Amino acid sequence: MFSRVSSDAVERRVQQKNQNDLVARDAEAARSFSGKAPKAADAARLPQAKPKELNDILKLELIQDKSSDEIGQFLLPLPRKDGYEFVVVQFAGNEAHFTALINYQTYKENAPECMTMIHYPELADSKGIVLMVAEYDNTSLDAREAQCLANEVQLYYCRPDERRRNLLEQFTTRPDSFKYQDLILALEDVQL
Repeated sequence: MFSRVSSDAVERRVQQKNQNDLVARDAEAARSFSGKAPKAADAARLPQAKPKELNDILKLELIQDKSSDEIGQFLLPLPRKDGYEFVVVQFAGNEAHFTALINYQTYKENAPECMTMIHYPELADSKGIVLMVAEYDNTSLDAREAQCLANEVQLYYCRPDERRRNLLEQFTTRPDSFKYQDLILALEDVQL
């Protein structure tokens, strides 16, 4: 599911969610310190997040022997009208944050995101699916481009073939020998 939102709207949603989380935690802390158990109706409204595992969103055997610094990011080519633009994807828990490479090189950790994907693995064991929602900045991407980036993440992390696995490995362990052109060739060879 993709929706068009501005970066300001994304920022407002993140701030609102953080505020709601703080209010819920403060209320829970107050109840626990008061010595009273929450009422059943109140307990039902409290978030009951199940711990999420990395294996739910990417193949652990690909990264078992790597440190967190080695696997935290990857590059994806994005087809554009006049060629390709490279996008950095960085993983943080169940989230994937996408930033144009040129912005990342210029602003580092302060670079604006062009898309954020969140994976919800709650149905992975029972149904064999992981749900995903993504929001993109419509000044940076259109719906087709956002879908392309989401598909590329799946190709590299959910269904890697030998060639993509080698590219991922080379990017994370031997960056000096990594060739950006190989990413473009791998994307052009995708069979739909």
